[in-house]
Amino acid sequence: NGKYYDTIDLSSALFDDNKNIYYFKQIGNKRVLFRNKQEILRFDGYSSKIVDIVGDSIYFLSNKLYRYTNGVIERLPYDNIIDAKIVDDKVVLVAIGSTNYSVSIEDITNFSTAKIEDFDRIKTTTKFRYR
Repeated sequence: NGKYYDTIDLSSALFDDNKNIYYFKQIGNKRVLFRNKQEILRFDGYSSKIVDIVGDSIYFLSNKLYRYTNGVIERLPYDNIIDAKIVDDKVVLVAIGSTNYSVSIEDITNFSTAKIEDFDRIKTTTKFRYR
């Protein structure tokens, strides 16, 4: 409808199937994920990007690919991911190396609990569980 909604910092915005809008904003040294202007996740950093929303899962990049589902954060164990897309039960990843880009297809079941250092830097503003 052309009305101003909110400011989005260094990120994209995506809609889920229910027309909820998700986006990141920079607040101080924190990246903050919003759903319909309501904060749902906060972590230290200056870079993140929502890449996909499938069901209740929000997939976002912050050097690694993370999946946030109902207060649970999981990640893929790969670094330098610059883009990703969920296709059925697979994850298509684009990574950058020292001399080239690479594309790989991974099984979506490869997500696992984030390392303890990731737990220290990622906080949710909703009920938080680790898996």
